[in-house]
Amino acid sequence: MAEPDLSLLPRARRSRFLPWIVLGLGLTLTVFGWKLARVQVRAQDEARFERLKERLLEAVDQRLRVAEQALFGGRALNGTADILPRGRWTRFVESLARFYDHGVVGLGYVERVPREQVGGP
Repeated sequence: MAEPDLSLLPRARRSRFLPWIVLGLGLTLTVFGWKLARVQVRAQDEARFERLKERLLEAVDQRLRVAEQALFGGRALNGTADILPRGRWTRFVESLARFYDHGVVGLGYVERVPREQVGGP
C-alpha cells in the first residue's frame, strides 16, 4: 500500500483557509467603506441643514425687521401730538401696507384710558 504524500497536506489546508481569509478581508473592507460613506453623508446632511437654518433665520429676521420699522414709525407718529386722529393713523398704516410681507397682518393703535374715565354698566 502506498503512503500518502505529506507535502500536499499543508497546501490543501492553505487552499481550504484561503477563501475564508478573502471573505473576512472583503467583509472588513466593506464595513469600513460603509462606515466611511455614512460619516461623509452625515457631514453633508449637517452642512445642508446648517445652510437651510441660516437662510430660514435670515428670512424670519428680515420679516420681523419690516414689522419693527413700522412699529418704530407708529411710535414716532404717536409722539408728534397729544391726540392721534384716526384718519392720520389710517393714512400711516395704508402708506406702509405695501411693505408688509406675509408675516405682518396689520397695525393697530390703542390709546390708554384711565379706569375712572371708562364708563361701565
